[in-house]
Amino acid sequence: MVEIRWKKYILTFCITATIFILAFFANSLFNDKRLDEIREIENRVSLNLLALEVESDLLAGLSCEDEHVSLTAEDMGSLGDRLSYLEEQGGDREVVKALKTQYSLFQLKDYLLLKQLNQRCGEGLHFIFYFYSNEGDCEDCTRQGYVLQKMREENPLLRIYSFDYGLEVPGVSSLKRFYGLQRELPIMIGDRQVVYGFHDEESLFGLLGIEKSEE
Repeated sequence: MVEIRWKKYILTFCITATIFILAFFANSLFNDKRLDEIREIENRVSLNLLALEVESDLLAGLSCEDEHVSLTAEDMGSLGDRLSYLEEQGGDREVVKALKTQYSLFQLKDYLLLKQLNQRCGEGLHFIFYFYSNEGDCEDCTRQGYVLQKMREENPLLRIYSFDYGLEVPGVSSLKRFYGLQRELPIMIGDRQVVYGFHDEESLFGLLGIEKSEE
């Protein structure tokens, strides 16, 4: 009887270990797939930004076309969503940090190009810089992120750029110094107005002086 009992224990252990190992490898494969998706989108964003920059230099005020506004928006949004998911799932910290650094620089480049086009062509674009943290020191950052995502989806002329407050990236660090930001997250900046703490959609539009897109 004792021998049979030990065999059951060993069998149970083997089954449990097998399930754990399969789950681990499945999660690893899924994260690898996410990384591949992120890198593929990064390549598209990089090419789109280059195309936007070249086109802007070539036309130099001679033409203002609607395509400029949406050239990078969809891929930038997809890249941000996938990167957020990878970070939430506990991906390799150094890999995530490198991806977030590159993504932050993509966002700044996108902003600078679209700001020039906005000034030249009068596209009516509005921009919001959003600073957050995933280090457990910002209880409202997740809720604020959902609000901003909804605002972005419902207002095609609104561009939202999200930055990890604790990530030291050239340009992002300059923004923090320029606005004298304090670590009171979440933080939103729009039209040189700085807003601290969680705010709903209506409140943010009012505080930042941004008009909703017409439905």
